[in-house]
Amino acid sequence: MYRGSCDCKEVQFEIDTLARSNVKNADSETEGKLSIVIPKSQLLFNCAPSSIAILHEANGDSHCLCKICGSILYIQKGNREECTAEVDFEGHDVLSDTCSPTFL
Repeated sequence: MYRGSCDCKEVQFEIDTLARSNVKNADSETEGKLSIVIPKSQLLFNCAPSSIAILHEANGDSHCLCKICGSILYIQKGNREECTAEVDFEGHDVLSDTCSPTFL
């Protein structure tokens, strides 16, 4: 499971699954933060809708921000369905694993 949040932790989101091809940049020096590119529909937000603002730029990009601290949650380039977000790896969810264990 992968989770992200704003700086003040008012807005939190998670992503259940992530393909290896979605990882844009992995930075081991910042405690396992990953910069990922995913479909916006995969982001599951855990906050009041009034905590989020969308800033539209003249070039067509959209920035999703926390209204409290102003930190960027994700960036959507133009009209594409994909967005870029920073997340932390929170461990593997064994209950959602579709592989059955192999016993010897």
